[in-house]
Amino acid sequence: MLLAFLMSMLAFWWSLRSVEIVAVHHKNEFSAVLVHHFPITDKGKIDWWIKNKDRLKNEYKIPNPASDGFFSITFWDFGDGYKEAGKYDRRCFDDMPTKKKCIEKTRNLLCQMKEMVIHHL
Repeated sequence: MLLAFLMSMLAFWWSLRSVEIVAVHHKNEFSAVLVHHFPITDKGKIDWWIKNKDRLKNEYKIPNPASDGFFSITFWDFGDGYKEAGKYDRRCFDDMPTKKKCIEKTRNLLCQMKEMVIHHL
């Protein structure tokens, strides 16, 4: 009983943490948003996207659609920060002139649109 209570309190506390956008990388119509504390439920992710899409547009120029209207935004967990490419399955950003320009591939949400499609991960 106590364990269930503690787990529910932990889940509640986790849900109250605000999403922190650490960095944004662009390559044509593709954008990568690196975040801490992304919502863990599909509903939380979609609600966050709906609530913050205007902020993303105004502050980060996301989305940046191609001429045919297609764009892709991937929200990645920033985890322990940037790392060197060394490991085979890291996502690296060529717009950074440093060796530490890669993150572990932990994708939180993918939004692609010609017509709005949200992929739950």
